[in-house]
Amino acid sequence: MTLQDAINTVNGIDGDTHLTGQLYQDIFGPVFSSLQTCLDKVADFEALEASGVSAALQNITDTIAPQLANEQAKLTELVADINLAKDQLLTIQQGGISATNVGIPDGSGVEAETLDAAILELSQALGAAAAAIADRYTKEAADNLFLSQEAAADQYLDFANAQALTEAQKGQAQANIGLGGGWNWIINGDFTVNRRGGTRNPGIGVYGYDRWKGHADGLEQMIESLPAGDYTLTWTGGGTGTIGGVTAASPIYVTGLSGGQTSVVVPSDAARVSVCKGDCRAMTYDYDCRSYQAEVELCRRYYEKLTVFFIGNVVSNGFVGSHVTYPTKKRVIPAVSVMSVLESQNIGAINFGPITDASLRVYTNVPSDGDSYYSAIVELDAEI
Repeated sequence: MTLQDAINTVNGIDGDTHLTGQLYQDIFGPVFSSLQTCLDKVADFEALEASGVSAALQNITDTIAPQLANEQAKLTELVADINLAKDQLLTIQQGGISATNVGIPDGSGVEAETLDAAILELSQALGAAAAAIADRYTKEAADNLFLSQEAAADQYLDFANAQALTEAQKGQAQANIGLGGGWNWIINGDFTVNRRGGTRNPGIGVYGYDRWKGHADGLEQMIESLPAGDYTLTWTGGGTGTIGGVTAASPIYVTGLSGGQTSVVVPSDAARVSVCKGDCRAMTYDYDCRSYQAEVELCRRYYEKLTVFFIGNVVSNGFVGSHVTYPTKKRVIPAVSVMSVLESQNIGAINFGPITDASLRVYTNVPSDGDSYYSAIVELDAEI
């Protein structure tokens, strides 16, 4: 018994039992609706099945199969409801008078034996249809159907075993996983962080936007420690760029990079700059930048502005100062310079030291007795 057979059975009951109008709709309308929904879902499933390797497996397993299972549950409930309706109709027989001769609320009559036979036939049809759904269209069946296709096997990632993927597949997989920009070896690739207040056209060797410095051919970023391998440089905005000694338009795919500190050069008006491991030239993803806060945190490893301060009451020729821990550990011991003094009183020369990649001490020798205080904005530069 197919789903279509079950639907035909429901349609036929109207003529066999003379159930018409609202009564028919009340009893069998929900059955017809549920069966039709099942039929539609099966059609969706079979269309995806026919498309082979291009079928959306996740859509089948996560959407269609659960919907079919839900309809199966509805059908089970409807069988019970129909049997209850049958019992209610049969109680119309009174004093030996057949229900055929008793008025039904909508003006129709029904023969008890005919209705009983129709209900039995419908129940069998629904049971067979529900069994067919459970047998073929469950999530497990959908998984087995698609994953068993040898031609499609290499189109899916195997999370339990090692796979031999092409560089293009590796690159596409990085985009598919949705790492939120974690695959990008470029920092501040969309030029959203500019804590120096620089320009997009700084002098050669001068840093403007965070991590970017001027270059004769545009802007340069030094990747600190790129692992050896094959990489793809991409950006938007036209022009030519350079990575691994190769200069070309975007995208640039280079093989056999030795790694370590690696220069990347792009036009000064470039945007959405990325360096992806592997061959990413065929990737169809939109630029997946990190959040602004994530970019700032990465930039802090190379450059940061801090406010330092101290206050105390000290005798003449005494020392006063404070110890400052950086919010982010620096790449190397940074160069420290005072950008602006906010306030000061009763201080001598300001000294910084010791300076490490994680903290510094700022202090002074007080020239006279009394209160002494100092605050300033300092710059920590650990760029390459």
